[in-house]
Amino acid sequence: MRALAQYRTGYVNDSTSLVEVRADFSGFAVPEMGVFGNGQEIPSGSTAASTANNTDFDAAAVLGGVAVRTFTISNTGAATLALSGVQVLGAHAGDFTITAAPALTMPPGESTSFQVTFDPRDTGVREARLQIASDDADEGAYVFALAGTGTGPAPEIVITGNGFDLPNGNYHFRTEDFTDFGDVVATGGASVRSYTIANAGNALLSLAGVSFTGLNSADFTMTQPPTTTSLAPGGSTTIQVTFDPGAIGSRFASLVIANDDGDESPYLFEIMGTGVQAGFDDLTLQATPNDPPLTMALQTDGRIVIGGSFTALGSTNRNRLARFLPDGTLDSAYNPNANGTVHATLLQPDGKLIVGGGFHHDGRRAAQRPCATAAGWHGGPEFRSEYQRRRGGLRGV
Repeated sequence: MRALAQYRTGYVNDSTSLVEVRADFSGFAVPEMGVFGNGQEIPSGSTAASTANNTDFDAAAVLGGVAVRTFTISNTGAATLALSGVQVLGAHAGDFTITAAPALTMPPGESTSFQVTFDPRDTGVREARLQIASDDADEGAYVFALAGTGTGPAPEIVITGNGFDLPNGNYHFRTEDFTDFGDVVATGGASVRSYTIANAGNALLSLAGVSFTGLNSADFTMTQPPTTTSLAPGGSTTIQVTFDPGAIGSRFASLVIANDDGDESPYLFEIMGTGVQAGFDDLTLQATPNDPPLTMALQTDGRIVIGGSFTALGSTNRNRLARFLPDGTLDSAYNPNANGTVHATLLQPDGKLIVGGGFHHDGRRAAQRPCATAAGWHGGPEFRSEYQRRRGGLRGV
């Protein structure tokens, strides 16, 4: 610092002199405070709140809705920074509360955090000022604007599958959140999934219906509807959806829940499943043959043909050949009635079934003399024999 001083000798006619005095204060260390929200610096004296730096708390519902923001105070100076208080001032100061206080001292290079909670007492824009008092030489009262919007009571729909949130508009398919029903045997199989509808808001949530849309919506059915059409705040209900694929391959639909949530009606998310062809492991026979089958064949429509030496399945007469529907029930329209043991079956590319064994007629048409034959039957309910004479027993195809 430099200063000039003027002095006189005391005599009237004496000249006046100036003296320059210099002082060096560069050796004195001082603190320097900065305040940040969401990683962005908040200038002292700022009068406009922003969501970018956490000074605008956005919207919160009156009577129960809150929004919490975190702020950081840093000391970039060379001396310890001492805080003497943090307070909220202004027209709506009562809507903003310091819910986690900062440390009162910060060595150089250190920082501390504090939290402010916005709990609006009325609807509309709510404004206040945050003031931080400290021993910062040029910012002893660090002040900036706060704002938030109070909203009226409103419902808030939330849907989960297997405990996982299913966002509105979700189109990702996962088995763990029940949006993927997995592999299911087409025409006869079924997979059931449950979803929970909850009200996370502070007003009554009304449900107006559950439906399915999309390319394969007919494959999905609501087999357990909501137990109520209205949910109180904090309430929930469960629905069940059954997937029964009408064809083989990936099957898609949208689950749509109509409701009165102001910004999520209708609530929609995608679901899928895969229709697969029945295999022997998927089939539970509803009628047991009186002699173990010697051969089986799976038709393209999921029906299964068995052959052997049996003459009955449960209480139904069936000689050596029988067919089951995809659900395991006996196909009453299929009864070739072979008169000898069936040892082998093979499905041809054209859909006909080749059957080999020690029979010489199928109860409908006889060969010219007793011999082993190979007969072909269509996969449909009608069947016809195309006899080919064989001199020896055909035991493999």
